[in-house]
Amino acid sequence: MRRFGFLIMSVIFCWVACLPGGEPTLVGRDGSVTGYFPCGRSEKQKAVFRFGLPSIPPERQWRENGLLLGTWVTNGIRYTQSIFLGTCNLSGLGTDPRNASNEVLFINIKGENTNTEYTEASAGLALELNGERQRLELKNGLVSRTVGRVSRTVCALEIPETGVKQAEGEVLEFLGNMPPAERGSMTVKISLEPLADEAAAQRLSELDFQDELRGAMAAMRTNGVAGSRVLRFEPEPKPVRAN
Repeated sequence: MRRFGFLIMSVIFCWVACLPGGEPTLVGRDGSVTGYFPCGRSEKQKAVFRFGLPSIPPERQWRENGLLLGTWVTNGIRYTQSIFLGTCNLSGLGTDPRNASNEVLFINIKGENTNTEYTEASAGLALELNGERQRLELKNGLVSRTVGRVSRTVCALEIPETGVKQAEGEVLEFLGNMPPAERGSMTVKISLEPLADEAAAQRLSELDFQDELRGAMAAMRTNGVAGSRVLRFEPEPKPVRAN
């Protein structure tokens, strides 16, 4: 009987793991994030977010508890990506932690100029659905795309206005001429659940990366997990053997 119960549990587990919602959110070697997100719709769909990181292998990608990190270095600019899942209150029902039911994916990218002269640093944001780039618009800290004839919020994006080179198109572009030792950053915040209304989108844009990171790490120390959704790196490609 015990063995029969174990088989049933195994079948249930495999069935759930094969569902789209049960698939992990993957961080690629290029820093891209692939997973199932609403992207302005009521149902989730497979999406790829790209952030304009250098098209070279990362110097390093690693995990520190619930935080996934990666670094790329090109032209003397060191890019550091930090990603984690937080559980946030987007309902507007006060500050009680029990109201914090929305899982939000936070992606922060910092650029640091390690050169002794001014150097240009860049980043971007692109969204692919079913392999097709979507036309995006950044306005008042929110990124939207057109669904039918309606503009829908995809995510929130925090970046100084002076760094925005292109705020509309298939690729949002960000650029800065950085002095030596200068640092700059952008933060993308993606709700894993559909946003209820414009007020929820506004609350998403107001979330602070460092505050939510501290909360997520504290929750992990207490509960042993940082968010209920699996977040991991894509496996490294296996080297091709010469014949």
